[in-house]
Amino acid sequence: QVYRRQASTRLAALEEAAEGKTASYQREILHLQRLLRERQEAEEKLLQSKRELEEELEVVWQAATQENQRMKETLLDSKVASDLHGWTLCGSATNVLPAQTSEETRSSQHQYKHGLDFYC
Repeated sequence: QVYRRQASTRLAALEEAAEGKTASYQREILHLQRLLRERQEAEEKLLQSKRELEEELEVVWQAATQENQRMKETLLDSKVASDLHGWTLCGSATNVLPAQTSEETRSSQHQYKHGLDFYC
């Protein structure tokens, strides 16, 4: 009889401890689920921001590419116009205005060759 009472008391204590641990684990699970949900939301916000930034960067890149192409075309057009008038950029032709002396010619060619050759 005493043994049964002691065993019953110990069993009740063990069940109570198990219930306490179960409740504690449940609280911890809920806490971890909340943290996981918060981190997933933060990750989704970051991914959305990244997508938006990539889209903006693509727009800027396209605009810069178009501007570079426009500048290249403008430069080539001005080179063609200069070549038509007897001037050269990049020192590729030897035509110069007839009124120039040979010294002026060398100076002009030097100026254009070294002043604008980075565009060619």
